[in-house]
Amino acid sequence: MSPLRWLLFGLFFPACLILLGQVIWSPAIGDRLLALALLLLCIDQSRAGVLDLEQTLLAQTQTPDPRLDRFYRVTICTIAVALVGFYGAWISLGFGAVIIFCSQLGFHCTAGIRLETAEGLTILPWGVKQRWLTLVANVIGVVLLGFWMQAIAPLWMASLILSMVLAYGVIKYVVPKQVG
Repeated sequence: MSPLRWLLFGLFFPACLILLGQVIWSPAIGDRLLALALLLLCIDQSRAGVLDLEQTLLAQTQTPDPRLDRFYRVTICTIAVALVGFYGAWISLGFGAVIIFCSQLGFHCTAGIRLETAEGLTILPWGVKQRWLTLVANVIGVVLLGFWMQAIAPLWMASLILSMVLAYGVIKYVVPKQVG
């Protein structure tokens, strides 16, 4: 395992343990469901961070493209803000979740490219237009979190957030990708 993978594992693993503890020991089922959603996101964000950083570093050795420098910085910032959210969820599950969703909104608004590895490494322009569906899902997540934090049907809100995270996982990891 590369030093980068070890570093990110070391940063995300304690947050995963904290969230797992909340899944197991939170008194309210709505809190448990939201903690489970955040745990799944924490695992995904750890993996995505490693892949994005490794692919960016590889691409930088193959082609001098200034967009890669920006993507690298955006990825580092997103990881840092997401970690604040994951650890912050220990203190306040709702505010930690809002920070996590906002980190994703920030990434998708500023990344500007997508690294495609299907046939070699390709840098695709991938701005807000191409990410609109993801952005809408993140905004919906923040709205649902707002309702959850205001104790408006918290079990339903947490269930919807968990459903969104599960759907995201299925789309990302199960459904075959079509490029183009």
